[in-house]
Amino acid sequence: MKFFNFFKKQKLQDWVTKNAEAPQATILLSTVSFVEAIFFPIPPDVVLIAIISMRRVKRWFFYSSVTLVASILGAIVGYVLGFYFFDMFGESIISFYNLQETFDKISIVFKNQTFFAIVVAALTPIPFKVFTLAGGLFKVNFFTFLIASIVGRAARFYLVGYLTSLYGDRLVKVFFRYFNLISVILVILIAIIFFFIL
Repeated sequence: MKFFNFFKKQKLQDWVTKNAEAPQATILLSTVSFVEAIFFPIPPDVVLIAIISMRRVKRWFFYSSVTLVASILGAIVGYVLGFYFFDMFGESIISFYNLQETFDKISIVFKNQTFFAIVVAALTPIPFKVFTLAGGLFKVNFFTFLIASIVGRAARFYLVGYLTSLYGDRLVKVFFRYFNLISVILVILIAIIFFFIL
């Protein structure tokens, strides 16, 4: 339980804020962005927000790009693990985070709306690691998986980076307080665009 207590919102925010000021902040951002797409529970947004708001307001595009590239590389690794090594690694990750029910539902969603499902997962706090592993396991077309991941992750990280450059610490507080609500709104907006405009 001590491990999970570490990831309570306030402790997470304190830890991220402290390390965002360190010289190796870019490495931290890249690492968190990469492993979050495979197994790590910390969303890279919190590191991105902290770094931009505290150190590099004018370089928001650069840090958003670092987050995007590292996250996509992580997604590719997650896809490969799901495709070739799910029995060795995938099941352990799903069980560790108690995401079996979510994983089962994803298998149904993939059959109907693959691109949409991946975009939503990449853009919102829905555990992206589950989708990367499932994408490989269910043999989702890699090109579709990659493009959808890029679209969703780019929209998310560039939006977060830009808003942080404008509002700084205020966005950090809003992010932690209304994270789930913002996610629901984003999903609804995506659904409207996908089904009624595209």
